[in-house]
Parts: sequence; C-alpha cells; structure tokens
Amino acid sequence: VTIRMTNNSLGGCGNDLALDDITFRACGPTVKADGKTVFPNSKLCEGEVGTVFLNAGISSGYTNPSFQWQINNNNGEGWKDISGANQISYTLSIPIVNTDGYQFRLAAAEGSNINSQNCRVLSDNISVEVLKKAKADAGLDIVLNEGDSVSLNGKAEGTNIRHFWTPSSYLDNPDILNPVANPPENITYTLNVISEDGCISTATDQVFIRVFKKLFIPNTFTPNADQINDYWKITNLNTYPEAQVHVFNRYGQTVFKSVGYGRQWDGTFEGRPIPEGVYYYTINLKTGSPILKGSVMIIR
Repeated sequence: VTIRMTNNSLGGCGNDLALDDITFRACGPTVKADGKTVFPNSKLCEGEVGTVFLNAGISSGYTNPSFQWQINNNNGEGWKDISGANQISYTLSIPIVNTDGYQFRLAAAEGSNINSQNCRVLSDNISVEVLKKAKADAGLDIVLNEGDSVSLNGKAEGTNIRHFWTPSSYLDNPDILNPVANPPENITYTLNVISEDGCISTATDQVFIRVFKKLFIPNTFTPNADQINDYWKITNLNTYPEAQVHVFNRYGQTVFKSVGYGRQWDGTFEGRPIPEGVYYYTINLKTGSPILKGSVMIIR
C-alpha cells in the first residue's frame, strides 16, 4: 500500500499542513469473541487446574475462513498461538493457573492466509482474572519472659480470604493478624489462611514462642540428710538447658558447677560435705540476659 500526501497550498497562511494517525487492518470481517471459565468459579484459581470456554462470532466476508486462538500469559512474552485451537469455539484446559491472569483473542483469515500475521483479522481481547491463592506468614519465632506479652506479626495474602490463629489460648483476639499473646508456657501458634471464593486454597504457617520462666533462687539450704531442704532447689532452672551454674567459696575456689541443672547441688565438693557458711554463685542463663549473681548459705 502506498500513500502520498501533497500540500498544494501557497503557504504563508499559518499552519497549512494537518497530520493525523492512520490505522490499517487486514481486510476482512469483524470478529467478536467472549470467554467463560468453568463452574463454580467465574474466575480462575491460582495454582489449580482451570478451564476456559472460548467462543466467537464472525461477520460475512470470507469464503473459506480459518481461525487461530491466541493467549497472552501477562508475563511479558506477548501473544502466542494456542496449538490446536483452530475452531471458532474452543475449550482450553490450563494445568496450573498462573498468578497474573490471562488474555485471549481470536485471529481470522481467508484460508491459508491464517499463517501470515499480516493477513489476520483480530478480535478484541478477552481478559480472565485469576483469584490469588492463600498465603500465610506467622512471623519469626519469639522469646518472651514469663508474665510479659507480645504482639504476633502475622501476614496473609490472597483474594477474599479469612484468617485465624490456633490454638486461641492466651490470645486477646485469634481472628486478627496481630493479636496480643501472653502464654505462661512455651507454645506454638499456627496462622491459618483460607480462601472464601471456592478455590481449594488453604495456607498455614507457625510461630514458636519460647517463654523464659521466672527463677526462685533460695538463699539458704540445709544439707543434713534429714530429707528436708537438703538440696539447693532453684525453681524453673531446669527450663534453661544451656544455663551455666558456678558456686565459689570465699577464696574464689569453685565448689560446684553444672551446665543445665539436671542435678541439684547437695552441698558437697568432690563427694565430701563442705563447711557451713556463705557461698557465692553466678548463673548464666545463656539467653542474652545479664548474669545472675548472689550468695547462698549452707546450714547443717
């Protein structure tokens, strides 16, 4: 096609040349297309199998029309022919639905001209939306001192979702993403995210809360074999398996040490009872907290 534009004006009268866009299309009929997704969803579900029914109507103009459905995966690769989709009505099965949605259109041409991109007449685009699948993020694990509280840091994604935490114990509201938790013991919470649009989409993620128990450290015990207060019983120290315990006499000599506190001190050193008196201790809980220091008296 050759187009020639000639200006026959004498000029000198302002703007005497006007320009406009000219759009060309292949010669042929008008094509109108539509598409429907399979029941029960009016949209596709991300990550699931999807089916799209494609159909079009074409006006007169071709003696022997040929057809080719095309797909755009919205991934930057543009339009591609769908292999085998050469009928005016076509059912497309998608093994794994993508995240970004799809566009479809029908190309039509006279006979074998369908193989030439420049001879194709194209329908308008059909856009098919994808429902985002549920995603859950319960946040990082948490360290907490007994008696304190903390807000969970949950995140949820997806189309038309609901979310909740399990168990609901010690949460002020299990149905929000950031409830306040004050558990007295170690606990694992699960964030559940569920799609409400009919997609088979459920996601879960867990967060573990480590609760450091408060210690009670006696300042006296009486290891005299009367089965009453014979051991230095440090309440809850057994919940700190990496704790380092050292006890010294007044000269700085170590008379007892342990990692963890699986064996309570009975007031002996190398199997022999030590004298009555005041002894000094350090307890490193290995949690990043300050080292505990104090004294304990042995009375016999």
